[in-house]
Amino acid sequence: MLNNLQSTARKLRWLRPLLLLTGLTALAVFTYVLLLAGSAAEDKYILPSLMTLFWSGTLYWFISAFTRLPARANSKDGFFKRCKAHIVRGFYSLLMMLAFALTLVMVFISIRSINIWLQSYS
Repeated sequence: MLNNLQSTARKLRWLRPLLLLTGLTALAVFTYVLLLAGSAAEDKYILPSLMTLFWSGTLYWFISAFTRLPARANSKDGFFKRCKAHIVRGFYSLLMMLAFALTLVMVFISIRSINIWLQSYS
C-alpha cells in the first residue's frame, strides 16, 4: 500500500506549484475578507476560501511526504540497516493512517461546510 501511495505522489508531483499558488490565493482571500472587507456581502467567501486552503494544504502535504518513501529492506543488507528501514517504513505507515483519517475528516467538514454555505447564501 505504501508503494502505491508513493507512485501516486510521484505522479502528482507536478501539482505542487499549483497547489501552493491555490493555497496562497485562498489564504489571501480569507485574510482580505476577515480583516479588510467592509461589507457583509463579501463574508460569503470565507468558507470556500478556508476549505480551498485546507484541501490544497492537505494535498501538498501528501505529495511532499510520500514522494520520499524509502525502499524496502533487502535481506542482504546489514541488521541495523534493515531495522532502520523497518522503523522508517513503520513511521510512514502511521503517516498513511493519519493521511487517511485527515482525508475523512476533511470530507466530512467539506460536506458540512458546503451545506452551511448553501443554506446561508442561496
